[in-house]
Amino acid sequence: MFRLFATLYTGFVSLEAWARGNETKPILVVRSTDSCSGLLYDRPRNRVLLVRQNRAPMVRDDNPDGSIVELVAGRFDRAVGPKALFVAEAKEEAGANITEEDVELLNGGRPMAPSPGILTERCTLAFVEIREEHLDAGETFGVAAEHEVTNREWMSVQGFLSGPHDDLRVYTLARELECRLLRKR
Repeated sequence: MFRLFATLYTGFVSLEAWARGNETKPILVVRSTDSCSGLLYDRPRNRVLLVRQNRAPMVRDDNPDGSIVELVAGRFDRAVGPKALFVAEAKEEAGANITEEDVELLNGGRPMAPSPGILTERCTLAFVEIREEHLDAGETFGVAAEHEVTNREWMSVQGFLSGPHDDLRVYTLARELECRLLRKR
C-alpha cells in the first residue's frame, strides 16, 4: 500500500517521503530506532525517580533551556533486549543499580507507537521497584561521550500521580502506578 518515495535525510534519524499507491504527494516519516522507557519506584519512601535534562526539541518561549522531567530511557542503538537496555540506562542516567530480574516489562513486553502518524519508533515500557541501596552516590549522571547530563528528580507518589507532566510516557506510567496502588487497596 505504501512505498518509499525518497530519503531526504539520513543521520541519527532519517527523514523519508512515502507515497500511497501511485500517489506522488509524499507523506513525511521520521525513521528512528525503537526505545525503552521505565519508571523507578521507591515503595519504602513513597516516591519515584525520574531524570531532568535539557532537550533541544523542548526549547520554547516558556522553556528557554529545554528542561524536561522524564523517565529513564534509551534507544536500541546496541543489540540488546529491552530489559538489558533499561538496566544500562538506569545506571547511566540515574545511578541506579538494577538487574534484568528487577525489570517488569509492561504490555506483555510489546512495544507501542508513541506517535504513529510521523515516527517509526516503538517504545517498550518498564517498571522497577528500587530501594536506597540500589543507588550510587550523587545526583548528576549521564554519558559524557553522548554530551548527556541527567539529574535525579525525585517526586512523591502523590505529586507524580497528580501531575501535570510534559512527557506522554511519564503520564502513562503515572497511570500504571495509580492502577497498581488501587489494586492493592
